[in-house]
Order: sequence, then C-alpha cells, then structure tokens
Amino acid sequence: MIPYSIIIFLLLSSMLLNIYFLIQFRYLQKLNSNIIQVINGNSLRKFHYQSIDPTVTSLYVNLNKLVSVIAETRRNKAKFELERKEFIVNISHDLRTPLASMTGYTEALKDPEISQGKKKKYVDIILNKTIHLSQLLQRFFELSKLEYRGIERQFKKINIGEVVEEEILSFYHEFQKLELEPTICLPEEPVYVEGDKISLKRILSNLISNSLTYGRESKTIGVSVNKIDTAVWVSVWDEGPGIPKKDLPFIFDSLYTGDHARNNTIKGNGIGLTIVKKLVDMHKGKITVESQPYKKTKFSFSLPLKD
Repeated sequence: MIPYSIIIFLLLSSMLLNIYFLIQFRYLQKLNSNIIQVINGNSLRKFHYQSIDPTVTSLYVNLNKLVSVIAETRRNKAKFELERKEFIVNISHDLRTPLASMTGYTEALKDPEISQGKKKKYVDIILNKTIHLSQLLQRFFELSKLEYRGIERQFKKINIGEVVEEEILSFYHEFQKLELEPTICLPEEPVYVEGDKISLKRILSNLISNSLTYGRESKTIGVSVNKIDTAVWVSVWDEGPGIPKKDLPFIFDSLYTGDHARNNTIKGNGIGLTIVKKLVDMHKGKITVESQPYKKTKFSFSLPLKD
C-alpha cells in the first residue's frame, strides 16, 4: 500500500505542474499575440516577462532586441521612401525645366521674320541647354550606378599630388576665362594613397567645379594636400557666398540644395556633392565642409596613407 504522504506529494506535484504549464501556456498565448501585433506594424510593442528560468528570460530579451531592429528598419524604409519620392519630383523638375526652355526657343526659330542675330542667340541657348541636360542625365546615371554598386573600380598605389596637379591643369581654360589664378599647396615629396584614379579625379573635378561656380566673383579658389597622421587630406576652397549653417548637415544628401544654398541664381541640383560623398566613402575616407560666407568655404576629404 502506497503511503499517504507520497500520494499527497504526487497530488501536490501534479497540481503545481498543471499550474506551471497553465501559466506558461498563458504567457505563450500573450507572446503569440504580441508577435502578431509586431507583424501587423506595432513595432513599439515590447515583451514583458519575469522568470527564474534564464533561457526564457534570454528569449524575451532577444525578442525585444528584434523588435527594436524591426522598428529601426521600418523607420529607415519610411525615410528611404520619402527620399525616393522627393528624388523623383526633383528629377522631373530638373529635366522639365531645360526641356521647356529648349521647346520654347525651338518654336521661336520657326518665325520666318526672326533676325539672324536672334536666331544665333536662340541656337546657342538651345545648345547650352542640351549640354546641361546631357550632363544632368550623366550625373543621374552615375549616381544610380553608385547606389547599386554597378561601377567597377581599380584600386592601386597612387601619388595623390600628381592626380591633383593633373586635375587642376584640366581646368586651365576655365581659370583663364575667369581671370583666376588658383592657390595651390602641394607637398614637395610624393604622398601615396590606395585609390581608384578615375574616381579620385571625379571627386576633385566636382569640388573644383563647385568652387569655380560659387567662387568666381571673389576670383579666389584654392587646392591643398596635407598629410596628417595616417591620412591625407585634400581640400578645395573658395571665398564665395558660402553655405548657411542650417544646410551644412544635409549638403551631401541626394538633390539637397537648401533654401539659400550658395547663390539661388546659380545653385545646382546637389547631385555632384552626393557623388563625391559616395566616392569618398568607397575609398574608406571622410569628407567635411566648413563655411564662412565670403570668407572661406572649404570641402576636405581624407584618404588612408599607403606606404
């Protein structure tokens, strides 16, 4: 015959196990309900549970981390979608404006009484708009390829001073046309970096073009190369109207131009600086901008030194 105490023990154990499993079942039901809410978009939902079982506690901790990751992913997706829509709107505007101008002047050329002087003027305008449109489309194409890593790069040891000199020389005619002599400060000894020459020239071309566009009135732009610790810093600066402080954090965003970025009469579409930022990132470098209107606006990017 089974002792009475053992029977009592077994009954109590059975009751406790039933209670335990009932509690676990209810927690699992609540857990499942919370997971469904997260799936349906409630990324702020947190899982609350206290247990002496470290495995269960760890499960809930990791679930909360997962919820945070999901919430961040959804925020980034929403931000990306907004930027995409703004990007499309800006592209449409930037393409429509020169096209409308070209259409208008082409229609004007049909006038049989138009003078030869006006005809030449209109043709020159149409040509300039066509070149601008071509450059714009090329930049959109390049930015798109950079976004999707579609451009092959060849990284090798490069003397950055030589690359800077070559790119400055490529602007010789622009300097002459604007009666501008750039201030150039390059190291006497070769300074080597690991980089793609075409990409580095593209970075410099965009930055120098930017300074020529906005610094033409001051007749002053400068280019310098400095070795600091384990990096090389290349700077391009001008003394133009500068960039408002509120715009500086966004200056490298796609198509961002700001309300008063530089000079509204000549402000660009922002694609060039976006391309520059992506190319610098590709070289594992950093890019900074400082601006004091009509004193100095300086873009600087770093590249890791190569022994």
